Amino acid sequence: MTGLLARAQALDAQRQGTPASLALNELLALDPDHAEALKLRAKIFSYRVTNSIGMEFLFVPPGEFTMG
Repeated sequence: MTGLLARAQALDAQRQGTPASLALNELLALDPDHAEALKLRAKIFSYRVTNSIGMEFLFVPPGEFTMG
């Protein structure tokens, strides 16, 4: 499990949120209450990216969400 957390932290340091969140999902499937993984996932989900024309994007995790 520490390998998954280390991989997620390394990917997060490179600002690669999607692969990092996939590693965290694997870890949280094994230990749903892992405090450090939950904290890192919340950080990754808060990332915002702005493209070249000024559109801002926010990561939306899989599941239900309200659109509009």
